[in-house]
Amino acid sequence: MRPLLFLPSLEVGGCEVFFASLACEMGQRFPDLVLCMPPVRCLAKLMDKHGVGRCRRHNWLAPHQRNGSEWGCFNQQINVARRIFDAVKPDCIVMVLPSPDSALGVIAASRELGIGGICIFQLASEVLRLPLYQRLKAGAAMSSGLLTPVAVSQENRSHLAKTFRIASESVRVVRNAIEFPLSHFGDRAGPSDTRSEIGARTDQKIITTIARLTPQKGYDLLLNAARTWQSEGRDDLFLWVGDGEWREYIANEAADLKNVVMTGYVESDTVHRYLQASDLFVLPSRWEGSPLALSEAMSLQIPIVASDISSVTEIVNREEAFLFETENATDLVDVLRQATASTEERRKRASSAFLRYQGYNKSDMLETYIQMIQGNRSLSR
Repeated sequence: MRPLLFLPSLEVGGCEVFFASLACEMGQRFPDLVLCMPPVRCLAKLMDKHGVGRCRRHNWLAPHQRNGSEWGCFNQQINVARRIFDAVKPDCIVMVLPSPDSALGVIAASRELGIGGICIFQLASEVLRLPLYQRLKAGAAMSSGLLTPVAVSQENRSHLAKTFRIASESVRVVRNAIEFPLSHFGDRAGPSDTRSEIGARTDQKIITTIARLTPQKGYDLLLNAARTWQSEGRDDLFLWVGDGEWREYIANEAADLKNVVMTGYVESDTVHRYLQASDLFVLPSRWEGSPLALSEAMSLQIPIVASDISSVTEIVNREEAFLFETENATDLVDVLRQATASTEERRKRASSAFLRYQGYNKSDMLETYIQMIQGNRSLSR
């Protein structure tokens, strides 16, 4: 069987990390796997790090097209997809899509050429108004049963069904999960050099957020919390791990804050070290798909503070995490005070979240996708 694993991304984030994990598992199960992705160094490095460097790769984007201007047109996407399918001749296609409108032409071309498979939508935060012709073409491919649409949360499922005007029952929900080596609560401080690396004393609490620097992730709420912490003389350190379009804005706003460390983008092993050294993980997002960082924190038994959005509460409840009202900066501060006040309460909720994680982890997620792939071969074969 020759599956084609397709990614229309130019940067590295949660969607791309998921793609690499799936590629690693598929590479072990399907020796003829072909990765279809742009020839971008950061993505190639991510693939190599996940042990899929030897998989055959088919670049769908030429160097002069990296700004996406020649990729975005619906008809151009169809033509690119035709060339890809002709060159690779896959038995099925698995698309990992950062948004519902990121590869409509490929979805439409799959039906035209009879290539079955799966469309994994990593984020569908709202109902999109797509051009009628494009929506009908893509929706027909998924409602026909040729392509199985996958959402990563129940909320995203509803948005996808309404966006493409397809039955919600036809959208499969498979939640994201990720796995790190396990650590014990008592060992959380981690090596002293990790704390020294970020300028934290051994007696300071580290409050960590791992997310792209974008409006979606709620860093403006964290700025308010860090400023409140500093004005009250609290001695905790806020560690913000990630990069993105808001980097300059956040850096400027945090310039007067002595309790904030911004790392920019770091490799996954460094993320692991930072999480192990953390006392709290905070996810203040306004919306999400199925946040990988949340799963990472659960797997390491890091106490969680998160916004009370449905994509989060499908994963953890109030007995497993400290939840605050979405976009409410004052409530985030109050919940942070509650979380930092009691070591025992942090331990209790982190342990409950870990038990929840054990009930559904990365192995479960990947096995679900493998079974779906084995049941999806193109109609032409």
